[in-house]
Amino acid sequence: MPPWRNPMPDEYYASSPVLEAFIAHVLDVVGATPSPPRRVERMRPAFGELLAASNWLPDEFTWANPNSKMGGGIASYLIYRRADRSLTLHALIVPVGAQTPIHDHLAWGLVRLPCLLSPFTLLGSDLGCVLRHAYDLPHGTVHDFRSGYANVECDNS
Repeated sequence: MPPWRNPMPDEYYASSPVLEAFIAHVLDVVGATPSPPRRVERMRPAFGELLAASNWLPDEFTWANPNSKMGGGIASYLIYRRADRSLTLHALIVPVGAQTPIHDHLAWGLVRLPCLLSPFTLLGSDLGCVLRHAYDLPHGTVHDFRSGYANVECDNS
C-alpha cells in the first residue's frame, strides 16, 4: 500500500481485555467464514461470554440520551467500529415507554435484548451512520433515516 494511503485504525470506545478478546474472535470468524448465518452461529457463544462478564462497559454507556435522533431518550453507544466500517458493536438504551419506528438494519448480526438491561448488538455495518429505512405502515411510506450514536459523530458523506 502506498504510504499516503494510511488506513484509519479500528476504533474502540471502551477498553478491557474481555472486550478486546471478543473483537479478536469476531474478526477471526469474519475472516474465515463467508456465510453470515454461519458467522452468527460461530460468534454466539463468545457473545454470551462477553455479556456475562462484568465491568467492561463504561457506566455512561447505560444512560438514556434526551437529544436522541431516534427520540424518546433512546441512545446507541458505539463500543467498537472496524476501520472499514463493516462491523460495529454498540449498546442500545431504550427507556421504559420509548418506541422505535419500524425500521431495517441492512446487516447481519447478533442482538441481545435482556429484560430491564441494555440491549447489545454486533452488526455487520456501521449501523448508527448508514442510511436506513423507516416504514410508516398506516400511510404506506418509507423514509431514510440515520440513527447516529450518542457518543460519536457520523461522517455524513
